[in-house]
Amino acid sequence: MSISELLGKPVTINKEFVKCEIYDTSFAWVQLNDCSTFRGYLLKLPFDKKKTISKYSSGLTDFDPKYKIADGLVCYSDRAFLYVEDKVTGKIEKMKLADHSLDIDFDNVHAAFDSVNVTRNRIFVKLIQDNESKPIEKAISL
Repeated sequence: MSISELLGKPVTINKEFVKCEIYDTSFAWVQLNDCSTFRGYLLKLPFDKKKTISKYSSGLTDFDPKYKIADGLVCYSDRAFLYVEDKVTGKIEKMKLADHSLDIDFDNVHAAFDSVNVTRNRIFVKLIQDNESKPIEKAISL
């Protein structure tokens, strides 16, 4: 299966912005950024054919120097929340970004997320709203 077929749109890949981690015989996590837009994609590929592939087209990856994501974690958004998932356990923590769904263009992610710093104990985001940088943070436990 091609990446474009899997993600539902053409994606330009550069070896500098792709990473794959295999976890035993259970699954693999693939992280990549589209070279033309720098949009982040996250794929959890199970080795069991009965399980479904998890796809996130709103990934915030550490390929971007302004985004720091701790080892063993992935980070993505759905326009209202920012999610952090432990790659091994699947445990998820989330942080509310706003009281309403934000109009985020993930093909131009820096217009919404100035910087992101995620550890197992904390989520910190500088969110851009109305041309102002708004820091948001939350203590978590992963």
